[in-house]
Amino acid sequence: MRKTLFATALLALPILWAGSTQASPINGTFTVDVYNFDALGNSPNADATVANVGAHTAIGTVQYTGNIDFNQQNPPSTIGAFFSSAGGTAVYSNGSIAGTTISAGGFTTTTLLDFHATSLTNPFGGLTYITHDDGVSVFSATNLLSPTPTVAETESFDLSLSNLRIIYSAANGLPEVLTTNVVPEPFSLALLGTGLLGLGFVRRRQTNV
Repeated sequence: MRKTLFATALLALPILWAGSTQASPINGTFTVDVYNFDALGNSPNADATVANVGAHTAIGTVQYTGNIDFNQQNPPSTIGAFFSSAGGTAVYSNGSIAGTTISAGGFTTTTLLDFHATSLTNPFGGLTYITHDDGVSVFSATNLLSPTPTVAETESFDLSLSNLRIIYSAANGLPEVLTTNVVPEPFSLALLGTGLLGLGFVRRRQTNV
């Protein structure tokens, strides 16, 4: 009876840990180069790529501190409203950036935001989920991990957050979404290990019956 209860408790531990441990957004300080332009009605011109960044001149920079957890659903459709949606602090290199339209329908007004991490409060490795509506490219240092065109999806990355760079495309009108959730690697491994241990006890119990 005790073995059965112990095995049940072990199996329940991952569930309890999962309930008490929350994935957290990438958080830190970022230098964000801002590119705002007319993509001429052509979605490839609005893709979140290094080539498209290089094809334009930045209108300025934003020093942003806070979570990468942006979710702008409603007007005003401005760069300032986008940064405000995450609850962090944004310092603009010139005042006009905040009031600039972030995107408009028909791939006319497009904004590429090139995030470079300067410091991170959670620089651990782990599985990172990035949800975006208009496309991202994710880099660790200069290594491209995932180029994505303007499509809405959630992707997962097994990455170290050091030397992190994210290019995000805001295109074709609201909403504009760029959110992240990081599951720490030690927690992921402990979760797996405890689950396997619990299953082992159940298996041993079954073979001894």
